[in-house]
Amino acid sequence: MTQFINNSEINTLLFSGQRTAFTSPSEKARVLSFEDCTGKALLAQFYLATDASPNIIFFPSTKTPLEQYEGMAASYNQQGINVLILSYRSDNGSNDCLTLEQFYQDGRQLFDQASNWLKDNSCTGTLFVMGQALGSILAIDTAFKHSEAIKGLLLESAISQTGEYLKSLGVTTDSIDGLEENGFRNLEKIEKIKLPTLIFHGARDPLIPIAEAEKLQATSGARSKQFFIIPGAQHDNLYLIGGPLYFETIKKFIDTLCGVNTWRQKRRKYNESQES
Repeated sequence: MTQFINNSEINTLLFSGQRTAFTSPSEKARVLSFEDCTGKALLAQFYLATDASPNIIFFPSTKTPLEQYEGMAASYNQQGINVLILSYRSDNGSNDCLTLEQFYQDGRQLFDQASNWLKDNSCTGTLFVMGQALGSILAIDTAFKHSEAIKGLLLESAISQTGEYLKSLGVTTDSIDGLEENGFRNLEKIEKIKLPTLIFHGARDPLIPIAEAEKLQATSGARSKQFFIIPGAQHDNLYLIGGPLYFETIKKFIDTLCGVNTWRQKRRKYNESQES
C-alpha cells in the first residue's frame, strides 16, 4: 500500500493557496462540475475548437489565478485543440488543508470524470494530458496509471524530486524520513512511462532549476521525447513568454502523434495538389 508524506508544514506550503475558483462564467468556455473524492463539487472549464479536435486534460498550477487561463485556452483553440482545465479542492473555498494523498486521490478521480465527460459529449479527438508546476505530479501519475487511454504527455515547469522541490519552498527536509518513496515519485513513474513526452521549462525558473527538468527528460522511458527551455521564462509564465511558438510547438507535437504531419499525408496532399 502506497504511503504518502503527511506533514502539516508541507501540506500548508503546497495546498493553501486559497485562490478563487472559476466564479465568473466565460463566454468562450463551458463550465463543468466534477466531484472530489469526498463528493464535493469541483468546477472545470472546457474550451472547444471542434468536436473532432484533439483534447488536452490540463492539470494547472495550484498558484496561478484561474482566470488567467482563458487567454491560454483561446490560443489552444486557435491551433485547433480543445482544452479542459481542472481545478482543485483548495480552489473551492475550503478551509481544510489538503494532504498529498487527497491531492492524488482527487486527481485520479478528476481524470476519470473528465475523460468520461469528453466521451459522453462527442468530443472524439485524441486525448492528451498536461500538467503545469504542481499539477505536473498529477499529469505524470495519470500517464503512469492510464497510458492506454492517452496519446501523449505534456509537462511544464515540472517537478523532478520531492526533496529538491520542498527545499526550494524553504522546508528543512533532513529530518523527514522516506521523503522520496513517500513523496511524488516522479522519476520512478516517468521512467516507466513510454508515451511520447513534451517538456517545457523556463530558463529563469526560481523554484525548479533546469537541472531538475533535465533529470525528468533523461529518466523518461519514452522513445519519443522533446525538451525545450524557454529563454526568459520563469515558473508560471512560459506560454506568455513563449508566445505563438509555444503553442505551435504543442500543435506540431500533437499533430505528429495524430498522424497529421506524417510523410504519407504530406505526399498525399502534394499529389492531390499536382492533380488539381
